[in-house]
Amino acid sequence: MDKGLPLYHVERIIQETKERFEDGSHIIYVNGSYKNDDDPVGKLMHDFRCTSSIDMFYDELKNTVKYFKETEGERRLRPFVFLFLIRKWNFTKLQHLY
Repeated sequence: MDKGLPLYHVERIIQETKERFEDGSHIIYVNGSYKNDDDPVGKLMHDFRCTSSIDMFYDELKNTVKYFKETEGERRLRPFVFLFLIRKWNFTKLQHLY
């Protein structure tokens, strides 16, 4: 879906009748590579790619990243991230056995 759009709204259809399948789901894909600093989605994607909070547009994300990556929050979060990665790695390795 690389058409250069920031968002892609997807609707389900019944292939045989071409009617919309109204199951209540609403699927929106966000283009993570979208770049446009004049657009809210472009700014958000920019912030997700930043490695430092200083370069971010949105204060909510900037403050959270600063806390977890550049202050004491990182030290407090590190053991949980480590455990998550160990569990994820073991689960991934087990999946290859089946």
